[in-house]
Order: sequence, then structure tokens, then C-alpha cells
Amino acid sequence: MPEVALPLWVVSPHGTRWWLSDDWTDDHIAASLAREGGRLFPRLLDVEPEGGVVLEIGGHHGLWAAEALVRYPSRRLVVVEPHPGWCRRIRRHVEANHGTSRTRIVAACLADDRQPRTLRFDRRGGTWGATVFDAASAGESVPVASATLADVLAGDDCVMIHCNAEWAEFPLVRQLAADGIRPPLVTLMAHSEYGDVTELRATMRRLGYAEQPLRRDDRRPVIRYVRRPRVPASVTEAT
Repeated sequence: MPEVALPLWVVSPHGTRWWLSDDWTDDHIAASLAREGGRLFPRLLDVEPEGGVVLEIGGHHGLWAAEALVRYPSRRLVVVEPHPGWCRRIRRHVEANHGTSRTRIVAACLADDRQPRTLRFDRRGGTWGATVFDAASAGESVPVASATLADVLAGDDCVMIHCNAEWAEFPLVRQLAADGIRPPLVTLMAHSEYGDVTELRATMRRLGYAEQPLRRDDRRPVIRYVRRPRVPASVTEAT
């Protein structure tokens, strides 16, 4: 990959169209998805028949969402992303991959309430690490709306959740427990700087999920949770 990010369209190994902007973060995300797509996109037909919603929390620029549209053509997609400019980039990916009729974009952060919040990020590190704060924050930031899990799903049946949003995994798990929502598959990137990851994992196990570590990292583990007993102990890769 070049040292200077060149904005251009590329095609993923699975046939997805990705727009790589001048933000170098896009290149790293594309490389990760191309390399680890099988792990990040499990076969949903192993756990649920056709239909239902795939929920992504932390849509960023839409590369994961675009890949999900191509890999899961029988599913609808809901993408949660608080940054209004990034929502426009997600929509661009959705349109380029013929997913407009199957996709709903929620321009908000996932939270336990509907209070306004602030999204702060550091340009020196690309757009990785954008974090939601309850109050106004110093540095480069934008005001954002908040929505609960019930708001986001709007009554839809959820078959899978993919959460890679700093801080959002904690309200997500609290609301899964409180609202009785049990999608067959949940993939979480846990950020220890924003909460108790040990308790987060224990809560998911209490909710009846088997744990499959995808990345063993004490600070930022990536974990897939598979609901018992409706699914096998291991879920195969997507085709």
C-alpha cells in the first residue's frame, strides 16, 4: 500500500466495491477485511434461515457494511454511526453495492438513553479511535445524537450484531440483558479503557452465549458469542 493514501475504488476478494478515501484508516480496514473476512462474516444459514437483520454498531466509512451486503444477500442491514459525514460515506458504499433497498442507516451513537453526546477523534491517528463522550469535549469533535438498541432495531428480528465502536459495547450488552434481545451471533471488540471487560464477558455467558475468542488481546479482545442451544459450538466461515 502506498505511503500516500490515494482515493480510489477497489474490489474486495468477495466482489464488494470499496471506496478508499484519503484517510489511511480505510486502507487498513480493507486489508483486515480481505485477510480475515471468513472470521468476521460467519455463515448465517448455519444459525438462522433466510431473512432478519444484520446490525453493525460503529459503521465508520461503510466498508464492513458493504461486505455484509454482498455476503448476506437475503438479509437486511442496519448500520449505526453517529458521525453525519461518515453516514454519507456509508450510503455511498451501500449504493455502490446495490443495497439501498435493504439498508437502514441510523445517524446516532448507541447509548442507554437519548441524550445528546459528543464524538471526539484525533486526526493524527486517522479516524480510528473516535470516541463518544457524555459532555462537550476538547479537541476536534462533533455533536451527535443517541439512540437505544430498541430504537435502532425498531422491532426488527436481529440475526447478528457486529460491534466495533469504542464504548458502545457496554450499553449494548446492558440492553441485550435488560430487553431480552438474543440474536444468535454477536461479535464484540471490547475496549478495556471504557469499562470492565471481565464483567462484560461474564454477562454474555450468563445470557446463554458460548464464547469464541477471535483475537486474544487483554486490552482489546475480539470475541464472537454464539447463542446456546440453537446453534453449534462452532460457526463456519461465510461462503
